[in-house]
Amino acid sequence: MYNSTLKNAFIRQYSNNEFTIRNIVSFFRAISKYEYMAGKDMCTMSADELNAALDKVLPLSSTTRRTTLLLIKSYINFCIDAGVSGVDANVIDSLRGRTGEDKIRSQMVASPAELQKVLNEFLDPEAQFTMDNVYRCFFWFAYSGMPQALIKDIKASNVDFTHKIIVIDDTEYPIYKEELPALNNIVTLNQFVYHHPKYARVMERDRYDSDNIMRGIKSDFNPKTASTAIAHKILAAEERGKKVKNLSYYRTYMSGMFYRIYRNERIGKLMTIVNLYGKDIITGNKVKRADAVYKQNMYSDYISWKDAFDLWKEEK
Repeated sequence: MYNSTLKNAFIRQYSNNEFTIRNIVSFFRAISKYEYMAGKDMCTMSADELNAALDKVLPLSSTTRRTTLLLIKSYINFCIDAGVSGVDANVIDSLRGRTGEDKIRSQMVASPAELQKVLNEFLDPEAQFTMDNVYRCFFWFAYSGMPQALIKDIKASNVDFTHKIIVIDDTEYPIYKEELPALNNIVTLNQFVYHHPKYARVMERDRYDSDNIMRGIKSDFNPKTASTAIAHKILAAEERGKKVKNLSYYRTYMSGMFYRIYRNERIGKLMTIVNLYGKDIITGNKVKRADAVYKQNMYSDYISWKDAFDLWKEEK
């Protein structure tokens, strides 16, 4: 952390909750890059300097952004009370608190076509019949709005290629045309092509004995193992000079949700946030999402996504 003595003093008086402290430290570490670049603590930055830094580091969620802004305001007031030189109290009223469009574009996608383009940057082509087909479907299932806990148990019987949907517990998840090659492979293939790093020869390996379509070679699907493998593949692509978006299950999930709202708006069919976001993203459990503030926050996030990808132009 930049100016760690001051920031640790702030943390000690701000909270003794371990979870809160971890979040504060995480934010301070994130913004420290821009403090070092400016050569000053965030509390002494001008409104323009601080807002430019916040555009890069604020989280995508409106709710979390609001919490972070309250933290920043408390920190600036703490610095004023501590007699730190160069702090401008007026900066507090100038904080924008919106996520920068560059950050949204670097962590989300605008359409199924863009998601496919991103996946092509770091994963093997579907026609190579490798394990990467499973990793592709990991992101496609997120994009379809499927809670992460459900994907490890999808059977071939859940997949309806005719109507292009996956049906689980009476809930339908769309299958996009760009998704079809990878999905067809993980449903039908009994073996994956395996490229051993020490041998030029290509081998075929039997897939794990299970009826779950997301199974790999050694085991059924494991989210932690998959996330680690995906991170290594992204790093390898970047080392080859590729610029890969920083996708996650959550951000891909939100991209898909916003895309479906947008497409329905285009045909005059309004779908509310609650219609599309009635289950917890990780567990799939039903949750109550009728809170007016929550809906407003989600709508604000949707508008920010729409702005970032300049989708208003398409409507004119």
